[in-house]
Amino acid sequence: MIIRQTLVVLTALLSASACALAQTFSVGNLTYSVTDKTAGEVDVSSCESYESEIDVPATVSHGGISYKVTGIGITAFSVKSSLRRIGLPEGIRHIGEEAFAYCSQLTSMSLPASVESIGSKAFSGCLMLSRVSMGSGVRSIGSGAFMDCRSLLSAAVPAGVRIIEAATFGGCSSLREVSLPEGLAIIDDLAFRECGSLSSISLPGSLTYIGDEAFASCGSLARISLPARLMSIGDKAFSGCVSLSSIVLPDSLISIGDGAFEKCRSISSITMPSGTTSIGSEAFKYCMNLGNVVIGEGVTSIGDRAFRVCTSLRQITVGATEPPAVGADAFFGVSRRTAVLVPSASLDAYRQAAVWREFNIRPM
Repeated sequence: MIIRQTLVVLTALLSASACALAQTFSVGNLTYSVTDKTAGEVDVSSCESYESEIDVPATVSHGGISYKVTGIGITAFSVKSSLRRIGLPEGIRHIGEEAFAYCSQLTSMSLPASVESIGSKAFSGCLMLSRVSMGSGVRSIGSGAFMDCRSLLSAAVPAGVRIIEAATFGGCSSLREVSLPEGLAIIDDLAFRECGSLSSISLPGSLTYIGDEAFASCGSLARISLPARLMSIGDKAFSGCVSLSSIVLPDSLISIGDGAFEKCRSISSITMPSGTTSIGSEAFKYCMNLGNVVIGEGVTSIGDRAFRVCTSLRQITVGATEPPAVGADAFFGVSRRTAVLVPSASLDAYRQAAVWREFNIRPM
């Protein structure tokens, strides 16, 4: 009985192995994996070629069956250092994770309109990639898809994309122009971090959230217009944007994250809208050119070191009738001769409140 059961198990394993082998085949230098046998669809799963130019066929035949090539699989062409150009046919629907990662000589890429998704890190580390044309059908772009593409000059995100995932364009140090579609709701963490050549960007009116370090260390970013629906700015979102000279916060904004504008040393004034309820720790730390701050009436707390070493700060206007709670060292390095303008009816409250009483309290 035991021998019979063992034989049954071995037969099943051999059958499964044979089926698995039957799902993969090679034609020329490309290996394909069958993804839908009924529909006759395959992905390119690997490449054995070291040629500088490769054209992926729209169809491929094997065993008397014609298959449609509908995808580029995970790591299919990754680390092909000799690859300079690749042609993709109409009919490709998805680009897998790390599909072209670290193809260090790849200079341009044109995706057909049929492509719907680009996987995580699909083109990461393509150091010579300077031009990418994303097909109009793209609906999702994975995290880190173009991370560290240091020669990429411009990017036009297709209309169907709703989220710029984490680190999508992080480290694209030559990126100068970005077009974002109306309908985009989220720019996630690190999305454009260290895009040092990006001097301006137009954000769509549909945007509601900017993630942690989304634009951190974008040293050339001088101006940005925040949309009217924006509700949250993440931690260190604009930290180290040393050229950012002015920014208008929309009335919709509820929270400003920790270190959101830290080391933005060119900002001279800032106005918090009435809907903002909290200012994160270190939000404006080392903004040494900041001279005038208006804190909206809705702010109830100011985080630790929020305005630390803002040595040019000469006037603070606070709209709240109740003095906002102030964290440790929130105004460290700010002159106590700085004028703080508050509602007339709240003069006594501010003159008695911790931290606020140290300043020159005046009526609005």
